[in-house]
Amino acid sequence: MNHWRTSLNRHPVITGIVAGIVILAAVLYYYRADLFRPGRIVKQSPHAYYIDEQTGEETVEPATAVPPLPNAEGKPTRVRAYFFSADGGKTRVAGYYEKYSAQAKTAIETLPPDQLDQQWQMIDLGHLVRRPAAGSPWVWVQSEEGQRIRASPSPDPSKPLLPCFPP
Repeated sequence: MNHWRTSLNRHPVITGIVAGIVILAAVLYYYRADLFRPGRIVKQSPHAYYIDEQTGEETVEPATAVPPLPNAEGKPTRVRAYFFSADGGKTRVAGYYEKYSAQAKTAIETLPPDQLDQQWQMIDLGHLVRRPAAGSPWVWVQSEEGQRIRASPSPDPSKPLLPCFPP
């Protein structure tokens, strides 16, 4: 044991380099293992899922589209759908739907960006969510119920639900 201590004390630079490499390797191993574990990677997409509330038809549209969107008959029934998965996207469950009030949607789509900041309160109040269950009410996203809806807790805590995005 004394031999190791003497050797380490005689070569502090080498000891520091080796210790740094070991720590770096441990950190990289931890993050690599965490990031590449199935179901842990969440790919972002420029697209989003939309559901027609009348027909249940699912579509993929640009994520910049402001729901509700018109359906084939021109009625504003298509809302953004947020899906979650506990198995890396093999199976998914609808977590909640999202849309904006007519006034908020018009503001988002027509106002120049510098005026959106001035209208944030009206837009925020028009931001609505609901559970996917038929007949569930639309609620303000920042309300207590809106926060519960968006939390989308997993029924199994050992398998956290992660968001699913279109390819």
